[in-house]
Amino acid sequence: MLSPVLAHILLATIVAVSVAMMLIRPRSVPEVYWIGGGVLLLLGLRLITLRLALHASGKALDVCFFLVGMMLLCETGSRARRLRLAFSHCGKKGRRVLSEAVYPGLCSWHGGDGVSVQMTQLPSF
Repeated sequence: MLSPVLAHILLATIVAVSVAMMLIRPRSVPEVYWIGGGVLLLLGLRLITLRLALHASGKALDVCFFLVGMMLLCETGSRARRLRLAFSHCGKKGRRVLSEAVYPGLCSWHGGDGVSVQMTQLPSF
């Protein structure tokens, strides 16, 4: 059994390294493996219980669904190129209508911050 001080230090280190590796992505390993590996390590060393891990996952489920929706929306928009076509085929007045109607509609539907971040990843018009 680990002492409480050592357990806290080990827990903080594993979390910090997992997040750092997720951000750095060495060798282009997807983020899910770094975070998943950190969680499995925390569970394997019994630094957190399975019940606590499941509870934390449940509390974060709405955020996860929101982020998945934003990524799907961005990917769909960039693959279909519908926004690019809409802006390129309409005149100045049409662009104004799209920017005043479509963007606020997306913001009210999905929340402004996430759409703003995802819209910046779309190709420039």
